[in-house]
Amino acid sequence: MAQYAVTELLETEREYCKAIKPLADLLNRLQMELVIPSDGGPESTVQLPNAVCNSIQGLRTSLRDMMSFSERILLDQLTNCLVNPQQTAECFTKHFEALSHYTHYLIHLENMIKGIQALPGFETDGQFPLTPPVSSNGDFVGADATANESNILWSQRTSISFRYLLELADLPRIRLVAYRGLLRDLARYTARAESDTQDLEQAMICVSQLSRRAEEGVKLWQLIDSTGGPHDRFKELFYNAQTDTILPPALIRLTDLKINERQGIKVDTVNDQTGRLVLLPGHLLFLQKSSPDEKSAGWKICWMHPVG
Repeated sequence: MAQYAVTELLETEREYCKAIKPLADLLNRLQMELVIPSDGGPESTVQLPNAVCNSIQGLRTSLRDMMSFSERILLDQLTNCLVNPQQTAECFTKHFEALSHYTHYLIHLENMIKGIQALPGFETDGQFPLTPPVSSNGDFVGADATANESNILWSQRTSISFRYLLELADLPRIRLVAYRGLLRDLARYTARAESDTQDLEQAMICVSQLSRRAEEGVKLWQLIDSTGGPHDRFKELFYNAQTDTILPPALIRLTDLKINERQGIKVDTVNDQTGRLVLLPGHLLFLQKSSPDEKSAGWKICWMHPVG
């Protein structure tokens, strides 16, 4: 049964490599503008801001690196694991840095979505114009007799809607979910054979951290106030060049709490401090709202200490 689970993981990885190639092609052909329809009026063309253009370029780079890892490393190693399914966990735990391109991709995707949704007159049916497809030798690809039907359809596409692009762009996120499910199946079969599942459990944690780290990067670390000594030290430790953001490891624990001082048995509520205590691998931080406004989404780092 364990070999069956590895076989399914291998076969779905092959299908995934095929499925994301049209996405890579579309991202490479995407023009940096959006055509927005108008009710009863002419269409308007909006040039994408530099930040959105940078996010699209980041998507291209991250997806290219993900495809390279899957095709050149992961497929070969999974094939070897058909003989020894216990080694499957190492395909993920020993290549966490390479798999981190998934994290980078998801961050670029969220930043692109936010940037485009902020455009004036934004509509989900807005169309991205596409340049003609280009072959590896630099020639424009036409719908010739040697091309398969799927390639012909993609090469004939001259635009893509924002809505459809998002559906395709979510494939890597869906693949991470699939990795966890398939590793869970393998761990279950391994446990039934009364074999150790610790390595497989660690592999599932690694895969889970890829998407969690991206979510924390967008919803927490991108909202950190960039002033103050603690922030400078934090940035020095965790700046990530691939996303041009601060991107620490996935957090271990986050707790909302209130800190106050006592004088004897009496609590000094005047100096209450509310914030978030964040435990990262190797560091403990205390965050507070960067503005007294409760609706403010920003945070500032009050202090940071090494732990462990």
